[in-house]
Amino acid sequence: MTSIVPVHQIVPSHPDQIALRPETRERIGQIFEDNTPANTKRAYQADIRYFWAWAELTFGASEAYPVSVGLVIEFITDQVKGMKPEVEAEMIRRKTKAITGPENIRTLSRRIGTLSIVHKFLRVENPCKDEAVIMLMIKARKNPPALKKKKAIPLDILFPLLSTCRTDIPENLVDIRDAALLYFAFSSGGRRASEVAMAAYENLVLETYIINGVEQEGFIYFLGKTKTTSADRPHPVPIKGLAFTALQLWLRVSGIRNGRIFRSIKKGGKIMGESISSKSINRIVKKRCRLIGLPPDDFGAHSLRSGFMTEAARQNKNLPDVMKLSTHRSVDVAMGYYEAQDTLKNPAGNLVG
Repeated sequence: MTSIVPVHQIVPSHPDQIALRPETRERIGQIFEDNTPANTKRAYQADIRYFWAWAELTFGASEAYPVSVGLVIEFITDQVKGMKPEVEAEMIRRKTKAITGPENIRTLSRRIGTLSIVHKFLRVENPCKDEAVIMLMIKARKNPPALKKKKAIPLDILFPLLSTCRTDIPENLVDIRDAALLYFAFSSGGRRASEVAMAAYENLVLETYIINGVEQEGFIYFLGKTKTTSADRPHPVPIKGLAFTALQLWLRVSGIRNGRIFRSIKKGGKIMGESISSKSINRIVKKRCRLIGLPPDDFGAHSLRSGFMTEAARQNKNLPDVMKLSTHRSVDVAMGYYEAQDTLKNPAGNLVG
């Protein structure tokens, strides 16, 4: 499915309504797509592929709407309690499912929301609004499956990771790119993997600033449309110090002067035109962890974001300043990192020595 929803299947909800003209259907689809962020569109498309891959492998079902209430209930149950091992293995082989184990409840909620959007857009009976489905999701949210969170990468882990990148040899393009990527993701506020993947050269601005009376150079990077920022108000974050030096080196040796900053590199050192993917960023983090002897399964791309927050809490940085860079909307979420560090510093925890 190339678009978010199958526009050609739009039908009038009552027989006496005027049928939509083909060109109107196309224009509705354009309005919907134009006003949906690229990352959200990809998530919607992946959600629908995931649902129908599961339905095909579990029940032999093919894509058709409306979906029955029973099929949605089966889907929710499988995601919370675990699907058949052979179904899960095939979905992982097809790359519609990333890892084994139950579904994250937020991801499951999004998938059900996407399925609901498709039904609303097609103007057919919506199984996601059925009382049984709603009640099942309420219960699932109250007792979500236990998921292993990825560990954070604060500075005491970040620097060893960076030490695996040989940036002193210009031909080491992969190492130079990886060092710039790790610095960029961490130092600019703990960027999400999707934000790093979509980072564009055109959003970089070279500026000078003064520290202790010494003039220095740095980049200001303007975030466009993200999960917590809007395209009409680009959000500035700093790239300075070691992060600036690493990014400057990557831009120089790669020759990148437009488009995506971080790109795939083929064997032999050919830099590709397309941007690196979020999954590739995840693999880079795991690879560097493996090189310093850390279990790669414990870490991922999000470890850089949580690592930034953890390090900021360790250094007692002002929370509003930190949130301005991380673009967290929820104070509760951001404050959680600070509370964790305060717990570890609590002197009452030393009673047994």
